[in-house]
Amino acid sequence: MFSRWHFKGKESILAAITAAGLHVSEGSKIWELYREFELAIFSRIDKTNLKEKEKQVQRIRSIFHRQLSVPLANSSATLLAYKSWEVEQGAVLDVESSNLDGISSNVASAYQKALEIPF
Repeated sequence: MFSRWHFKGKESILAAITAAGLHVSEGSKIWELYREFELAIFSRIDKTNLKEKEKQVQRIRSIFHRQLSVPLANSSATLLAYKSWEVEQGAVLDVESSNLDGISSNVASAYQKALEIPF
């Protein structure tokens, strides 16, 4: 379904996450690129292929969860982006607020811990 660019692109992004994904001020840009890459893949999956669509949703959700657990600048913007994306998936969340209501407890806990780390 996907060409060679998909695998090379993903390898490059994963290498960038490993190399700079924890960089306090710039790491969020790399994570955002990773999410956009996976969202582009999601948009190309045939609508009738529900199994593949769900696997990709879980992959994107996992990327958000991982990023929210890392102490990065602009974490609140990531939280709002995550909440908006979850609403697109059918969740009922307040996308205007940075409160953690409706977010799974393990993600909320990891996010809070990341916020507590001084940088």
